[in-house]
Amino acid sequence: MSRKRQLAVEWSVQALTETVRGGLLRLWTLTTPDVVDDPKELGRRWSAFCDAMGKELDTVPSGKRGGRTPVLKAARRWGGVRVSEPHPGGHGWHVHFATASWLSVDLVRQVAQRCGFGRVHGAKPCKGGAKALGAYLSKYLGKALNSGQGSGARMWSVFGYGRDRATRLKDIVVEFEGRDLWLALYRAQRQLGASHWTAVCQANVGSFRKWWADVTGDGPEILVNPF
Repeated sequence: MSRKRQLAVEWSVQALTETVRGGLLRLWTLTTPDVVDDPKELGRRWSAFCDAMGKELDTVPSGKRGGRTPVLKAARRWGGVRVSEPHPGGHGWHVHFATASWLSVDLVRQVAQRCGFGRVHGAKPCKGGAKALGAYLSKYLGKALNSGQGSGARMWSVFGYGRDRATRLKDIVVEFEGRDLWLALYRAQRQLGASHWTAVCQANVGSFRKWWADVTGDGPEILVNPF
């Protein structure tokens, strides 16, 4: 996993306590009761859970029959950072998410079961505060990406009020010697042609990897022609 992605997760977790006044971080884990081979199916379950929790916590009855109105921005209670991890034994998935709001464990369990999850676990984070919790979540993200089981699906996301101060990959710039040169070469490759570009990259594999990691957030283990 690239350092940029790791930092984006860590900094997004740290920002949660800045978003919620007096916020106390909590770490939750949802587990699928069945084997989910398609990570997109996991994504659908998480989206349903996320939408349902947002409706429960961040809307109130509007007065119209069955209607609901969003609460004020400062009163929102649903938000955080989520990371998905394949079970080490191949028995389904874990979804870990950090929040800075108090959540009722009964509510989380009820909603989770409706959305296709089984066991629910909530706990205070380990020592080290937001920085340590961010590093903890990024470790799980690295396991998911390195396993290859997350192909074609988003293995992490920032949701609810967490999006207000989230760090995205494009917000992080990696500085290293020769970065401007590679940026100029990248822009010029459209005129030079892919074969010329590939030849230049192969002559400077180490520098190319650093630059390509900066562009995409993923440093390739082997050099390939990206065009």
